[in-house]
Amino acid sequence: MDDVWNESHEKWIDLKRYLMGGAMGSRILITTRSQQVAQTSDTDSFHHLKELDNHNSWVLFRKMAFLNEEEEIENLNLVKIGKEIVAKLKGSPLGIRVVGRLLYFQNTEKDWLSFKDHNELGTTLQQENQIQQILKISFDHLPSNLKRCFMYCSLFPKDYEFRKDELVKLWMAQGLIIQPRNEKAIEDVGDDYFKELLGRSFFQDIRKNKWGDIKKCKMHDLIHDLALLMVENECVLVNDGVGSIDKRTRHVSFLYNRRRPISRELVPRSFTQAKKLRTLDLTFNSISSLKKYHINLFRLRTLNLDRCCCHPPKFIDKLKHLRYLNLSDLDVRFLPTFITKLYNLETLILRYCRWLRELPKDISNLMNLRHLDLQGCSRLTHMPKGLGGMSSLQTMNLFVLGKDKGGNLSELNELKSLRGSLCVRGLQFCTTIDIENVKYFEEKSEIRKLELHWDTDKKKPRIDDASYAEDERTLECLKPHSNVGKMSIKGYRGMKLCDWVSSDYFLDGLVSIELCHCEKLEHLPQFDQFPYLKNLHLEDLTNIEYIDDSNSVSSSTTFFPSLEKLRIKKMPKLKGWWRRGEIPSNYSAQYNASLPTALHQLSQLWILDCPQLAFIPQHPPLQSLAIGGVGLKVFDMVIRMATNLAADSSSSSTLSKLSTLEIENIDIKFLSEALNCNMKDLESLTIQSCKYLQMSSSHLVYEEDDRLLYWKELSNLRKLRFWDIPKLEYLPKGLEHLTALEFLLLIGCENLVSIEGIGQLSSLSGLRILDCPKLRLLPEEIGHLVSLSHLSILKCHNLTSLPEGVCGLTSLSYLAIYDCPNLRTLPEGLSQIRSLKGSLYVLKCPKLRKSWKKQNKYRRLKKMFNLDNKQTGEDDRTEITFVKTRRSPDSLYRHYKHKLHYWF
Repeated sequence: MDDVWNESHEKWIDLKRYLMGGAMGSRILITTRSQQVAQTSDTDSFHHLKELDNHNSWVLFRKMAFLNEEEEIENLNLVKIGKEIVAKLKGSPLGIRVVGRLLYFQNTEKDWLSFKDHNELGTTLQQENQIQQILKISFDHLPSNLKRCFMYCSLFPKDYEFRKDELVKLWMAQGLIIQPRNEKAIEDVGDDYFKELLGRSFFQDIRKNKWGDIKKCKMHDLIHDLALLMVENECVLVNDGVGSIDKRTRHVSFLYNRRRPISRELVPRSFTQAKKLRTLDLTFNSISSLKKYHINLFRLRTLNLDRCCCHPPKFIDKLKHLRYLNLSDLDVRFLPTFITKLYNLETLILRYCRWLRELPKDISNLMNLRHLDLQGCSRLTHMPKGLGGMSSLQTMNLFVLGKDKGGNLSELNELKSLRGSLCVRGLQFCTTIDIENVKYFEEKSEIRKLELHWDTDKKKPRIDDASYAEDERTLECLKPHSNVGKMSIKGYRGMKLCDWVSSDYFLDGLVSIELCHCEKLEHLPQFDQFPYLKNLHLEDLTNIEYIDDSNSVSSSTTFFPSLEKLRIKKMPKLKGWWRRGEIPSNYSAQYNASLPTALHQLSQLWILDCPQLAFIPQHPPLQSLAIGGVGLKVFDMVIRMATNLAADSSSSSTLSKLSTLEIENIDIKFLSEALNCNMKDLESLTIQSCKYLQMSSSHLVYEEDDRLLYWKELSNLRKLRFWDIPKLEYLPKGLEHLTALEFLLLIGCENLVSIEGIGQLSSLSGLRILDCPKLRLLPEEIGHLVSLSHLSILKCHNLTSLPEGVCGLTSLSYLAIYDCPNLRTLPEGLSQIRSLKGSLYVLKCPKLRKSWKKQNKYRRLKKMFNLDNKQTGEDDRTEITFVKTRRSPDSLYRHYKHKLHYWF
């Protein structure tokens, strides 16, 4: 636990109960800046981190302040001054990093001398909180525009992972980025701002994508404290109703608390004083609680309602100054027309509005719109006409062609500034006019990821050969710029791919290729010609027999030198990688071992539903493996390669590091055929649709069966899933050895009658049971699971009650029960579980509801769980118990699925 500040011994005792289920030898490591915290935590031994010595202090400073060794050698005077500054910093790593980076941008001898001799540094080093004061010096030297961008980051909680592109859009919305005079896009200027703050050590822990672009980062806690200090009350993060809002406040964010979603009581009364709000972030919270507050939102520039509401609130039409609007996860088919009157809008985010069918036809009125995010809007039928006139658009990740309606592909011609990723769907509706003499993507050099989708319906009659040829012509016209790094083609109905897909000289920078649902495709490109390819995904290519049609095996030095992820799925005719006439019919793992170890960088492998597959190239031990729907010989071969020593190395460092294993639809009888002693690092195991797998039949004598030994080897297993295992009647013997197991999922096990023995899983914190129709009762021993915090029981139609033992789950903070029609009672003692209040969901349980209504228990339930009338479903039109709604049960289930499923 990093940077702990709790000094309450009682709170530590409460937390300690959750940490007592670790395996033998487990330790808890705490870092803190307070001696009192160390004493409060019943620490066995203290380790006081000392300051860096002179040598290491200089090494760190040199790394931060100089570009390279040559620059250091050429500036001996700077070296002398720098060592004097380092001496004053007294070995503080953070102080050295920040000051070193500050001086990196002030690289003259005069600047360094001025900083060394300046009274500000001397005064700072005499104060008690030196680190904070040193950080403030670095802040004071920031340009004013960067100061404002930095302070805005205080709106997010500590340890928050910033998405760089989202942060830049938020800065844009608040006018914090100075509009460039040249042709440089304002997003690129914001990117420069971010990089400068990163360069000055205000951000850290960066994460990059496959091209090396920074995507995410974090902020050191002390840097975050500095942001809070400098911003005072202008930016306020409200947590559990605590937040110092006053008339100076311009930006407010409500921190989501799963146990206590935002309510009227959690909104500070002082919220009404904020008359000039510019930012309101309610991510994951309910907006209804704020409707009672007569606050002035008309000056809002940023409104984030991500996963907050089912429908856009009506007050949005009054927000004429709005620049940034996030309405993700709405449950609507059509957006209200008032969205098109927000003329200043720059960013509109509609991620995962899965039921959205159309965008407003006048959306082209939003001439200032630069970013339209439609990721996950899977039911959009078409795009409105006129999008081509929105010349400011920089990102639009989805464009859908409709049948005889909406805009056509020519709209994309005018959007010359598009960048990032773009998915074009509905290409089967392309007309002859669309594909004649048009270059849609060839001039868009900033498109890095391109997805081309033909939405095919296999239930409809097969189309004629002319239509296949039309797909080939369409694909030829969609030639992208050579800067594209990720390419996805789905539903393509041509027999061959066009030249630009197959040519190594044109798309030689590809890092990811996906070919899916191309049922007529007869040949594949020679993928090993792409030297930077890291991800290859082949799925539902029903006519492909070999991935490489050549008769020769590629050299091991040139064969996929960069490939890290390989996914092969639903290829019923696939026989192997190479078309080699000399491959013997009695192919074996020993024969495969004679081939070169080709896939040197492979770490993740999926092979699913390839029943004729006989062999694959050699690969090293893996980190993640999913395998199913293949023969036992191939299964055994892949398992051995995934877990054994690499064929070309005897180093112990090449031992298996397999952490994730999924086995699906394999004709094994015992798990010992799949698991071996070289899986000690396995953390996640899924067993699915293995119809012959015997795990709990009554005639097996488990105590004398050596096959139980594999459970003992899985000492690091944290997640275990049994999915559609028809012969699973009881939990397998030996699970008690899984001392680190945290999550257990039982789904679609039609003959499961009991989960006796579950009380021995002392570390279990999450249990989910779904679609197990013969399960009638849960055992009383479930109450022994002192670490269990999440319990979901879904679609268990014969479940009649929950045991009183559930009341002993003192850590339980989330309980969801859905579609259990025979459930009649819940233990009264649930009300004694303090951590559960506000996180109980009971849906579609008619007998339980009828029983409660007959006994007039609603009033008691409201007291038990602090519910008001609007939270209890007393309306006969609904099947839900604790949430007011007029929707159907299935629609309600879809809406609350993130609450029912989010933890697994």
